[in-house]
Amino acid sequence: MDVIVSGRHCHVSDDVRSQVEDRLLAVDKIRDRVTRAEVVFTAQNVKGSPDQAMTCEITLRSRGPVVRAEGHAEDKMVACLLYTSDAADDSLRV
Repeated sequence: MDVIVSGRHCHVSDDVRSQVEDRLLAVDKIRDRVTRAEVVFTAQNVKGSPDQAMTCEITLRSRGPVVRAEGHAEDKMVACLLYTSDAADDSLRV
């Protein structure tokens, strides 16, 4: 599976990239079925709501349907973990 990690209006460090790749590859259900995973972090200038400052959009592409989800949080990894913890298992049926 190809994992592409990028950032809009923010820098994505190598540590974050490797953590995201490890987290996505650890989800057993998607390892064999998904051919490409795209993860985009977007920094937003939100006033009054710091928990919406970072958005993580994850797109999983396979031969079948495309699964797309996003999480919002103050931190990049928290936003990413909001999706990868349970949603990937719930979104993809065996």
